[in-house]
Amino acid sequence: MPRQPTFLSAAPPPCAPGALRPQLKRDPLDSRVRLVSMKILRPLLAAAVASGHAIGCSRPGNATSGQHGSHAWLQLYMDADYRVSLDTADMTPMAEGAYLVWYETKHSSPKFEAGKPWNREIIRSLLRCDPLSFKTVRITVHFNDGPVVAAIGGDIADVASKPWKPVVSPSVDEATMSPACAFIGQRSARSR
Repeated sequence: MPRQPTFLSAAPPPCAPGALRPQLKRDPLDSRVRLVSMKILRPLLAAAVASGHAIGCSRPGNATSGQHGSHAWLQLYMDADYRVSLDTADMTPMAEGAYLVWYETKHSSPKFEAGKPWNREIIRSLLRCDPLSFKTVRITVHFNDGPVVAAIGGDIADVASKPWKPVVSPSVDEATMSPACAFIGQRSARSR
């Protein structure tokens, strides 16, 4: 059983078991952006599946495999639609004060891509805590712990020259990435 993280402040972090998590209101623009994004992503994801490039991660012990047991998911955010967790077993320090991290998003109801259902996203991302910003490296979608249904993105070199995306407040990104940074900061302080 993984240890529960301890945090530096006296107040429980938003990811602590039983902590109240703020329910963020979604801007109607969010759904329009998501719709436009899916209109753009759907053909890319379908092409990746059709061409065989939707293979997920290939290294042993990767976060897309439910069998390896080396990931340690820490729930950071939850609402009625989905739950977002950080893999605390695989956080790699990078240049510019960034960390290469894995997120897992579990959707409460399945989505469909090329007629195939999926309800779980594994997201490889560069996270920078100051200022709070990110770069998405790769996203794979799965049905539960099954194989990759679709994927988009590539590797770190593909996003290295792209600008950092600032995290807006309030947002699900902020509600996820702020506690991720708090966890990383606390872990870094312990290792000194």
